[in-house]
This record gives sequence, C-alpha cells and structure tokens, in this order.
Amino acid sequence: MSYIISTHNLCKEYKKNSALWRRSKSKAVLTNINLNIANGESFALLGPNGSGKTTLIKIFCGLILPTSGSVFIDGLDAVKHTKRAVMSSGFCLDSERSFYYRLSGRRNLYFFASLNKLKPPAAYKKVEELIDELGIYDFIDRPFMQYSSGQKQKLSLARALLANPKIIFLDEPTKSLDASALKSFWQLIGKIQKSRMLTVFVATHNLNEVEDFCSNTAFISKGQIIARGRLESLLYDSGCNRLSELYNTIFAEEDNE
Repeated sequence: MSYIISTHNLCKEYKKNSALWRRSKSKAVLTNINLNIANGESFALLGPNGSGKTTLIKIFCGLILPTSGSVFIDGLDAVKHTKRAVMSSGFCLDSERSFYYRLSGRRNLYFFASLNKLKPPAAYKKVEELIDELGIYDFIDRPFMQYSSGQKQKLSLARALLANPKIIFLDEPTKSLDASALKSFWQLIGKIQKSRMLTVFVATHNLNEVEDFCSNTAFISKGQIIARGRLESLLYDSGCNRLSELYNTIFAEEDNE
C-alpha cells in the first residue's frame, strides 16, 4: 500500500527555562507517534485541547521540526527536505488571523496565489476556478471583515487548494460553525476530496462530525496515540469496549487535570 503520510517514533519536546532550578526542563508534547495514512484516505485525529493535535499538524506542514523520529510526506523526508515535502500540502491553521481584513476575499486569494509563485495570468485563472468550484460567488468581493464564520472557513479552504495539493490538513475546522454551516462544510470537503482524489487529515475533538466522513481514525491523549484503526473496528475493540467509552474516558481525564 502507498502511504502519503508516514511517521515512525515521532517525538516533540519543548524546552522550558526554570528560574527556580537554574536549568532547562523538557516537556514532551508528542511521544512515539506512529501513523501510516494511505493516499486518498480521509483520516481523523481525535483528542481534547492540549493533546498534541495541532503540534502534529504543524510538523506535517513544516512549521516546526520534531525533536526525534521520522516523518515522510508523499515519499519525502519532511525533516531533511522540508520545503519539497510541504509542497504536496494545503492547510487551514489559524486561518482567520492570517487574512487581510480590509481586502476582499478575491484580493486575498490573489495575494496568497503570488506567495505560491503563481504569476498574474495563472493566478487569475486559478482563483476564478476555485471560486467556481467552491461556489463562493456571493461573498468573494466583500471585505473579509464582513464574512461569517462559514464564509471565512470556505475562503480558507480555497487558499489551501491554491497550489493543487495532494493532502489538506484541517485543524478544528468547524469549531466556530453553526449546525447548518457545519453540514455545508463537510459536504463541500467530501465533494472536493472525491473530485480531486485528495487525502484529508482532520484534527478535531468532535467525534460526531467526522464519524460519517473519515474512514480511519486515531485517538490521541497527552501526546500519545492510544488507539487507531477503522471506526467500525474500534467500536467492538475488546481493549476499549466501545468507541464512545474510549472517547469519554479521554475527555474525562483531561477535565480532571
């Protein structure tokens, strides 16, 4: 099987300076992460806030480097060849804060197209294609500051697709959406994945919104993968009885910290 994302014993630690002890202390954020994600797969990483989801996505996107272990994106070592590896990826991370609020959505996309080294004629064509594909005509020429949460997320998705990625990473993509916008967003993701044969990696704490979309999943707690596999298999896994019990246990542990 061809894996588009593969990690082996991936670890990430952050150094913290302790004035009391006059020395640096390490905090483990990710510990021995082993994942293999197939090309074209829809994959969900489930866990509470602070469990390491965003850190893992940032490593995949080349924004930070792991402390140890290996990570391969589309067959390339993402530590040794970071720039080349991340060219296969599009991602939505803190998307709202990185747009220019006074510019229209269209002008924002032109700007980010230039960062992807698309020259004006090609950038214009690509932006128009994305507006058509995502069906965002109604608001694309309004200033970004006037967008609803759902509209901002759709523009963020358009930006992620500018470079024709093979993988898109979504970090808590629906946390600010209402029920109607949430349904519309997942329908759009499903349509795009099917038409483009994309691999979709979703980090979320909401099991219900991804159980009908993602074929495989992993549960992360305190920086460690504690279960992974197909959802229907995990439902009857003898080690955790039922998926819902495992899910509730993780969040109960987080609440008690």
